[in-house]
Amino acid sequence: YSPASVMSLFAIPLELGKYGSDHIGDIDVAGGKLYVPIEDGSKGYKNPFVGIYDAETLVYEKSFRLPQPQQRDGVPWVAVDAPTHRVFSSEYNNVTEINVYDMVTLAPVTQIQFSQMVDSIQGAKVHGGMMYMTANGPGGVGFALWRVDFTTGQVLKVGDFSKSLVEVEG
Repeated sequence: YSPASVMSLFAIPLELGKYGSDHIGDIDVAGGKLYVPIEDGSKGYKNPFVGIYDAETLVYEKSFRLPQPQQRDGVPWVAVDAPTHRVFSSEYNNVTEINVYDMVTLAPVTQIQFSQMVDSIQGAKVHGGMMYMTANGPGGVGFALWRVDFTTGQVLKVGDFSKSLVEVEG
């Protein structure tokens, strides 16, 4: 085996091992690249990263460290909006805003304030100028699909998942 082929056996790059990275959140794809949220949950969520991988070969290319004050409880998900060159993420618990990053550098651009709190966001995707998120239902009961308008921050519950589900991922 070559060093490159051995490295590609690990979903989380070995170079992030020194930070305790041990969990991958909900990914997204754009422009032939996978955007992969990588967190160190067992180490207290001190080192949030987004890894960039080739979408066809799954070969790791590089990673970007996100500002921990904006991602205090990890990087549970990322959503990419290629037309606006933006990557979105948030914290996991009691979310009141989305963090917006530049698609190329993953430098912080702004934050979008929510009209109401959404708890335990597991994943999100952008479609038609809106973001759709899977998370806990109102009051922590069940699971729901939520929509947020990027322009106004207005949050609306647009659907419920079966009460028989144990967990909803991205």
